[in-house]
Amino acid sequence: MRIFFTILLLFLVQLSLLGAARIEATVSKNNLTLQETLTLNIAVVSDDKDAEELSAPKFPADFPFQILRQIGPSRSTQSSVSIVNGRVEQNSTVKSSYQYLLKPTKTGSLQIPALSITNGKQQLKTSPITILVADAKQIDPKVAGATATSQAQFRQYLSSESTVMGAPVLLTYELIVPSSLELRTIYPAYNEEKVSLNFKAEGYEDPQWSQQATVINGMRYTVIRKVIHLTPKHPGTLEIPGCTMTYQYVVPRQQSNRNNGRRSLFDDFFEDGPFGMRGQLEENTLVADDITLQVEDFPAEGRPDDFSGLIGPILATASTDLQDVFVGDPITLTLHLTGNNLDQDCTLPDLKTALEKEGKFRVSGDDPITMDEDGTLLYTRTLRVLSPDVTEIPPLQIPYYDIAKKSYNTATTNTIQLTVQENKKVTLGDAHIQGNTPLQIPLPEKTKTMLTETEGVLEINDLDDMARKTWSPFPDDQQRHGLLATLFLAPFLLWSATAIGLHLHRKANKLSPAERAARNAKSVLRNALSQLSEDDAQSGKRLAEALQTFLGQRFGIAGALTANDLNSAMTGKGYSPEQIAKAQALLEQCNAAQYGGSAIDLQTLKTQILECAEEV
Repeated sequence: MRIFFTILLLFLVQLSLLGAARIEATVSKNNLTLQETLTLNIAVVSDDKDAEELSAPKFPADFPFQILRQIGPSRSTQSSVSIVNGRVEQNSTVKSSYQYLLKPTKTGSLQIPALSITNGKQQLKTSPITILVADAKQIDPKVAGATATSQAQFRQYLSSESTVMGAPVLLTYELIVPSSLELRTIYPAYNEEKVSLNFKAEGYEDPQWSQQATVINGMRYTVIRKVIHLTPKHPGTLEIPGCTMTYQYVVPRQQSNRNNGRRSLFDDFFEDGPFGMRGQLEENTLVADDITLQVEDFPAEGRPDDFSGLIGPILATASTDLQDVFVGDPITLTLHLTGNNLDQDCTLPDLKTALEKEGKFRVSGDDPITMDEDGTLLYTRTLRVLSPDVTEIPPLQIPYYDIAKKSYNTATTNTIQLTVQENKKVTLGDAHIQGNTPLQIPLPEKTKTMLTETEGVLEINDLDDMARKTWSPFPDDQQRHGLLATLFLAPFLLWSATAIGLHLHRKANKLSPAERAARNAKSVLRNALSQLSEDDAQSGKRLAEALQTFLGQRFGIAGALTANDLNSAMTGKGYSPEQIAKAQALLEQCNAAQYGGSAIDLQTLKTQILECAEEV
């Protein structure tokens, strides 16, 4: 009898448990490296009538994982039909779940503790899960238990750990995976919004990633990179937040244990489909850590009073639309600035004060800064000459900070010669009226007519002809017809000019940031070479400095440029060994020329430098 009551009690307990909500916590992997991530799924299954709103689990303060992403809560309903004693019964269950993407913060045996979730009035708790985390700072395929996914790495790094205000740096995102891993799709998730708070960023809009094969520790790897140009907006320690990289890869059937050897529709699609893959897609997510950049303010020592934050080296020229004018006539002055670090957001010094300080000019207008197809910055102002004694527009000084030399310098514009005449004042005396003689206006001769009864009366045609000859601005028919043609052609000409302008503007905007930077560097080099003279004792030195500056701007290398720096930069951009050797030899010849050790004349070196600029 006692055994019967015991069995009955267990049966009743089991029935009560069937109606209660159940909780389960699972992870995507139990072994991973410090650079990998795992997915934690927490699911609550309950009857439809007992389903309640879930509360999110609370993680402890010492939780050894970084929560990168949370999805949920999500709900799904599943229905089943059963027949009991000839009666059809329908049951429904509701599954509510949370999903978390976690990254370990340290190595060793880590534990996901028991987590509590409130389901209505029910308090549910998961079981603890142990995770083993290994250190994988160095990629080494010889490490025991190393797999293709455990050797994969994703990182972000800067071309320099520090910079000066306004000087750009390169931010590189880099995914490294073994070549044996058959990649299908990558999903980068960089925090562009936070980056834009501290930097002006160029390159995020480009969806292309470069791909390169390399060998590390005797094993072949595929390296996928994306380079972003960052220009700091203010000094200080600026943070670049970490980002994630999710990639999908193909797992061969013999390596896949998802379906325990059973085929699925998903597997059949990849096995028999057009992709020719025998396996299924797996997904892995890697995380790049936060990095910081130390940005220094412009040095106070030697800073010009009118320094406006321009980054050099810069070349400046000036031009005007008129050079032969009267006093007070408007003259459009245009400054042309070329350099590798210029854009339309640049601020120029106060040129109004510089031009008006001697009382020779009055400056007005403040047109926006524009950039032409060659990457030249254009800045225009309107001048009016106040005295006929003015013979020129003097050179203008534009200070900038040279990031290569780490010092302040000045770009000086050319002198513009002017011919200025005094305005003539017109008085009544210029009319040449003598005494009180009345102004004599000749009248048209009396028109002769064949009709005697209308003798002395002007006909309508005669009046029209007389009017044209006396007051009409267009006395003949040909001029009036020309006016009508102009009125009809003006809209067409205006439309044509607008279409051509839009075409040129779009063509200019198609240039990528890298192409604009290369074009700017070439323009600066050509201007620098054009100013060199063989009679100058310092021409060899200036030639070497011009090539150093060009190659530094072209490949983003600050400071003195060496042959090793040039080799590394050009190799990273995919140049052939012949091109690298040619550029290195030219750099060595120019360095020798500044000390008189080059056997090639300067004119030949100029030609070779320009040829090199076109190739790189």
